Amino acid sequence: MFFCGFLAWSMAYFTWRSFASDQTSVSSGTLVWIPQFFVTFGIVLLMIQFVARFFQAALGLPLEDISMRAGSVAE
Repeated sequence: MFFCGFLAWSMAYFTWRSFASDQTSVSSGTLVWIPQFFVTFGIVLLMIQFVARFFQAALGLPLEDISMRAGSVAE
């Protein structure tokens, strides 16, 4: 969880610096912060899931829904 949090913070900072300095791709002229934003967004979502899973485990809540399991071959 610590590593994912550090990665999320680092990518957010990296994306912000690219946005603030108006960096563009050499080959296509695309603003670099646009694809970086989507990567950062995905990492932040992953971090939120890790935190939610941690609190589920810490509070003793069930970590999975038994009714969502795949059925056996015999069913």
